[in-house]
Amino acid sequence: MIVAYLDSNAFIMAVETRGRDEQAVARLFSGEEALRLRRITSELTIAEVLAGPSRKNDPRLERAYLSLIVGQGLVEVQPVSRSVLIETARYRSRANQGSMTGADRRNFLPDAVHVVTAIESRCTVFVTNDKRIPLPDGMRRVTPTADGIRALLETS
Repeated sequence: MIVAYLDSNAFIMAVETRGRDEQAVARLFSGEEALRLRRITSELTIAEVLAGPSRKNDPRLERAYLSLIVGQGLVEVQPVSRSVLIETARYRSRANQGSMTGADRRNFLPDAVHVVTAIESRCTVFVTNDKRIPLPDGMRRVTPTADGIRALLETS
C-alpha cells in the first residue's frame, strides 16, 4: 500500500481543476483506490484551503473542501500536535543546513508542518505542486497532475 501525504494544493486541484488533470486528480480521491492508497494530510490543510472560499465568500466551495477532506472519510487528517511542532523546528533547522533536497531549500513554517506530519505518518510519497519544499531522503515527490497521479497509481 502506498502511504501518501496530500499537500494543500492537491486538494485545491481536486476541487478547482478542470481539463486534462481533472479526472486524474479525482482518482487520487476515489474510494476505488482505497486498497492501494492511504491518504494523509494535516489539520493545517483545512485552514489553508478554506482561505480562498472565505475571501470569495463562497460557502459552496467551502463545503466542497470540507466534504473532500473530512466528510468522505477517505483522508486521515492528522492533528498539529506539540510533538509535530517541536519536530518542525528541528526539521527547519536541518533543511536550512542543506541536508534535504529542494529547489531553493524553501522552508516556510506551514510547509515544514506538512513535511513533518508526513514523516511522522510514515508517508513514502508527498503529493504537491510545490517543487521548492525540501523533502527528506526516501520520500518521493508526486505532482497532482494527470502524469503524476498515473505514475503514482501504476507503481503500486
